[in-house]
Amino acid sequence: MKNITIFVGSENKGLNISIGHVLAEEYLHNVTFIVSNAYAENEVKKKYESANILNFSSIDVSVDENSVMDIALKIEKEYNINISSIMASKRDFGRGYLVNIGKFPVLGRSRWSYKKKMIFVVSEILKWINILDNQDIYIQKWIDRIPLFIANTNNISTFSLVPVIASERAKSVVSQSFCSDSGVFGQSKSNIVAAKLPLIICLKHSDVFFRSPQTNV
Repeated sequence: MKNITIFVGSENKGLNISIGHVLAEEYLHNVTFIVSNAYAENEVKKKYESANILNFSSIDVSVDENSVMDIALKIEKEYNINISSIMASKRDFGRGYLVNIGKFPVLGRSRWSYKKKMIFVVSEILKWINILDNQDIYIQKWIDRIPLFIANTNNISTFSLVPVIASERAKSVVSQSFCSDSGVFGQSKSNIVAAKLPLIICLKHSDVFFRSPQTNV
């Protein structure tokens, strides 16, 4: 039995919920769904009533202007995270857009002071540290850099969902990607049934199946 965390955001909610349902009900793993908002939380409750759900925004961490620098330095040392690099790449802060094109988005958070942005990022990292504590596996469609750093440090297996169309060459990529017929990702009548194929593959290739690459900053 493993402790598994699955992130449910705005994409592939049905598939992610179904994966968690199969892992918990058929393989008897301890599954926790991390949801990004109230809408995602309602979707999990609607599709899997007995699910263990944790809303990311409801996690309470204590960071203020007096403590943020000390906490940040400790995190960088322990998890090999470059917080300034993460801040520089966050679209929450208006970063990563081409400034010489029209309709460049102006975001409220982009006007925050450097220290306020750091408090936001450090708080986010602390939340992920709490979420991934004592976990064995973390699953998300696209693995975010922050949980990936934490997972790598704590030897947590991280998996992302990479759909491919099943064909003759599917056998050669079975240890790298989710393999399915064209109906598994969105057209299947039963997401839970559709989820079983990648899960069976995942269990057979538990150490190599669609593992996220190591990331360094």
